[in-house]
Amino acid sequence: MAQLESKAQHPVEVAKRRVRQNPALLAALLVAAVTIAAVCAIGIWQATGDGVLIEQGAAPLPETDGAQGDGPDADGSGADGADAVDDQDVAATPSSLVVDVDGAVSNPGVYELDADARVNDAIQAAGGLTNEADVAAINRAALLTDGQKVYVSHVGEEVETTAGAATPASPGASSSDAGPVNINTASVDDLDTLPGVGPSTAQAIVDDRTQNGAFASIEDIMRVSGIGEKKFEKLKGLICV
Repeated sequence: MAQLESKAQHPVEVAKRRVRQNPALLAALLVAAVTIAAVCAIGIWQATGDGVLIEQGAAPLPETDGAQGDGPDADGSGADGADAVDDQDVAATPSSLVVDVDGAVSNPGVYELDADARVNDAIQAAGGLTNEADVAAINRAALLTDGQKVYVSHVGEEVETTAGAATPASPGASSSDAGPVNINTASVDDLDTLPGVGPSTAQAIVDDRTQNGAFASIEDIMRVSGIGEKKFEKLKGLICV
């Protein structure tokens, strides 16, 4: 039994003896032990300390709820900004226009139409053409502009501006700029400047007053062929006696 213990302890004794005989081996063993301990300590610190730091420094995930809508969109513009741009586009594009339709139509008047309306749309809004309309004198496919005067002439009537003109009618674009036209003294050229009165109608006015005497009132001009109540309504503010 004593021999077995002696044999079991023999390698240890041998190792001790070798260490005492070789101090450099002891130093190497100590360095290795310290290195292993340091590596273990660093591993434990990284496994615990770093995990806490990452958890504390992580940014919160953005909310993806579609009802939120206050943050910017992917292109950097907020929802409110997009609505403002849409509102500006709508405001910058008129949705309608207003035109004055007169002459040989069933219901002359001022009408509001779509922004892309054409002369034919204005005529239809005014009840369509009458049997006296001079269809050849109008361009029913022409685009309208806001504030335009659309005048449909009667057959045989000569006018300076026919329906379908590309520009709005200019208010008072006649000799009325200098005052009302005296239908008892005005020449054919002066009468020709009145809206809806062409050279033939102007001559008829001169012939009527020559044959029948001066007009006693502006209403008497309706005794001239081609001038009815509708045309008189357009002229009454521009003529005098």
